[in-house]
Amino acid sequence: MTRRLKLSCLLFAMLAVFSVLGLVRGAVAAESRVALVIGNAGYQHAKSLRNPGNDASAVAERLRGLGFSVVELRSDLDYARMRQALLTFRRAAEGADIAALFYAGHGIEVDGRNYLVPVDARLASAVDAEFEAVPLDLALTAVSGARKLRLVILDACRDNPFQARMASDTRSVGRSVGRGLARVEPTANTLVVYAAKAGSVAADGDGRHSPFTSALLEHLGEPGVEIDFTFRKVRDAVLASTSNRQEPFIYGSLSAEKFYLLPPVPAPSTPSTAAATPPPPTGGGFDPRALELAFWESIKDSERASDFEAYLAQYPTGVFAALAASRVVALKESQVASLPPAATVAPPAPALSVVDLDDSYVTVKTANLRAEPSTDAAKAGTLPAETLVQATAKLADGSWVRVAHAGGTAWVWAPLVAPVDAGEHAAWSRASGGDVSAVEGFLRVHPRGRYAEAAKARLAALRPPAPASVAVPAPSATPVVGTFPQTASRRPGEVFRDCGDCPEMVVVTAGEFMMGSPDSEPGRGADEGPLRRVRIGYPLAVGKHEVTVGEYRRFVQEDGHAVGNTCWTYETGEWKEHSGRSWQSPGFGQSDSHPVTCVNWDDAQAYVKWLSRTTGQRYRLLSESEWEYAARAGTTTRFGWGDDPSGTAICGYANGAGSETSFDWRNQACRDGHERTAPVGRFGVNRFGLHDMHGNVWEWVEDCWNDSYTGAPADGSSWRSGECGRRVVRGGSWGSKPTVLRSANRDRSDAGYRSYNRGFRVARTL
Repeated sequence: MTRRLKLSCLLFAMLAVFSVLGLVRGAVAAESRVALVIGNAGYQHAKSLRNPGNDASAVAERLRGLGFSVVELRSDLDYARMRQALLTFRRAAEGADIAALFYAGHGIEVDGRNYLVPVDARLASAVDAEFEAVPLDLALTAVSGARKLRLVILDACRDNPFQARMASDTRSVGRSVGRGLARVEPTANTLVVYAAKAGSVAADGDGRHSPFTSALLEHLGEPGVEIDFTFRKVRDAVLASTSNRQEPFIYGSLSAEKFYLLPPVPAPSTPSTAAATPPPPTGGGFDPRALELAFWESIKDSERASDFEAYLAQYPTGVFAALAASRVVALKESQVASLPPAATVAPPAPALSVVDLDDSYVTVKTANLRAEPSTDAAKAGTLPAETLVQATAKLADGSWVRVAHAGGTAWVWAPLVAPVDAGEHAAWSRASGGDVSAVEGFLRVHPRGRYAEAAKARLAALRPPAPASVAVPAPSATPVVGTFPQTASRRPGEVFRDCGDCPEMVVVTAGEFMMGSPDSEPGRGADEGPLRRVRIGYPLAVGKHEVTVGEYRRFVQEDGHAVGNTCWTYETGEWKEHSGRSWQSPGFGQSDSHPVTCVNWDDAQAYVKWLSRTTGQRYRLLSESEWEYAARAGTTTRFGWGDDPSGTAICGYANGAGSETSFDWRNQACRDGHERTAPVGRFGVNRFGLHDMHGNVWEWVEDCWNDSYTGAPADGSSWRSGECGRRVVRGGSWGSKPTVLRSANRDRSDAGYRSYNRGFRVARTL
């Protein structure tokens, strides 16, 4: 072949490569791709792992080279930061075309449920997994907002280092602690890839990467290979490298649409003039070595890392792959590009120093978003005032903040945003359009927060002048509340304690109401009638919260009350009375601020008698009518905050079975953030200033059980006849569906029954 013909072949090959490369880059760029990569290696209470940090860094770099515009790399995350990372990524993934999550570290299975293990987990027992590890379900939720393809890749099937201690703890009796992870059934167009199939373990490896990640890096992003076939190639490579000891596995299914991380390379077109076409190499088509050489010749002197990343994506095992990888590292370490020799060219702008963030911010006024931290950069969108955003970084000088936006990120001028507590922002969003009780409840929880002054102004606008007296309405067929003049020395709404460790009490006004529910109320039970008028003709003090673990502990220590060592719980698929369960160990983690559970009616009676002796005051349990009067707090609706037909407001006022729980009857309309009990006072107050009248734990009251209100006292006193071996419980619990949390709903239990969803609240006669 003549030199001119060789040059012609080479030039033609280069043109073909650039054409093909443009098509491939265009196809990738047209998709919105986001990824979260987590590597947990530095475990505080188990032996550290060798490779997750290396694995995570390499996978993050590979995903960036495959067109993932947002790749968040996180290392050695504790429980709180791991959950926050998933929450932040959930927002970034919303609306993206492809969302990928890669996790390297420990993963465990307990009772058929999979968990990813943060670096601060102790896992002294199987029970602790629910409170110290992150459910795999959250990872699946994090990617669920992507429109086309969702990937969860887990190099997390390493042998469980906590298994021995978990199995030896008495609290783990009856629980299954497996090897590796259990199988999963993800939704359509979601693939979950295990480094080793369910029930088996994966090796961490002796080299720089685990066997699974090594194979993943080898095959991920091969051009023209469909994603599910990519993972099959990874499987074969791992089997080969581990002598068939480790078999990766894929769970989930894809639609008929073909999914590529790097699309097929289109066949290059040839010129139409035969005379100008050089003869093809033997075998037909273009010589791939010539194409690769042409590609390399075109970029070898480039100062852009992205050019070498494109080469590696196209030729991951090419002749120049090692050199390209080295150039990527060198160019990324160098912050300043080489300058052309011309003296007229201005020096490059200094590299921007960026500080990583993972915080909630709110826009203080309408804010324009920019593609880069400059007012000259392209506009990426506009956010109205009071929009909650997740900040991912800021410039070191504090002038611009980077926020998650539309599946990617954008920049906002710092004076237009301010840090905010996301919980307070959500609470104010609910309370700002509510009534007096809603705003008062917000101020009790956030008295010095960002929105405290706005709440005070809103409260002043809502409160009418106090009336001289309130007439008692005539009886009617629907619940009605009236009030009476107060003669006690304490004012209604006043909050007090009789000792430093005593329950906090709220003075509740005297009045009357219609007890029970009308026939038309959704969810009504036959035992909620007949509807009747009850007169509470006296002021009383009601516990602001349910009695807490800390308050009950003082009683047990000082009184020596026998609290027992069994409690009814649901464990290992069975509801029964379990030994080793008590108020100190109900089967899930609690702090002193949680409501006490696993107490029966007799325990509650012993507590109020001790409290009366300790304070010299008359403490007792509420009667059933007093309880409903306090729960309704002047309302005539299904709940203390309204009828809530959609079930969306309930999560701001009650800890019930929200969407985060696994119950078949869970409320899918909202998420309250607690799978079991919540610390008292975390939810909104009612109009009397009481917390948790709905949900958290069922509350024992004084009354004997009767299956209707026929013959019941109408003066607020307790009903002391009927089935007195069984006592009434009210309010529902953390495991209750919305209809059970209604103000009128009632239930009963044997007086000696201890359950991990039973507690109580105290009253004091004034």
